Amino acid sequence: MNSDKMRRQAQLWDLTLEWIRRNPRIYGKFVELSLEKVGQRQTFGIGALCERVRWDANLWFNNSDFKIPNAYRRYIALHMMVEHPSIEDFCTTKRGDVEIPEVLMGRFRTKTRSDLVADGAAELDIDKLLGSM
Repeated sequence: MNSDKMRRQAQLWDLTLEWIRRNPRIYGKFVELSLEKVGQRQTFGIGALCERVRWDANLWFNNSDFKIPNAYRRYIALHMMVEHPSIEDFCTTKRGDVEIPEVLMGRFRTKTRSDLVADGAAELDIDKLLGSM
């Protein structure tokens, strides 16, 4: 991995941690909803979860200026997986250009939708599963 990409990942990780520190109530909502899905044994995507939290946050604050940057979503998911390992098996993230920061490497893995099929989720109603993400 090139050094610019590694620097960008480290920067995003740091920015996400700062965002979490500044928004503990919002981060708590991410955790609450994630653990609810885990309890129901339902997989979910961090993107869909983020949209739900955005909706709730806009209602709480009555402020359309509140932002959860899309660039932080994966790192919010990774942070939750470190704090609550049970989330790992149920939360999916988009792979693409963003990889796990080296500071977290080896602590967990993330799943994409194709991983769910490979893990036997094909036995489930895939349309329903993908629709909930």
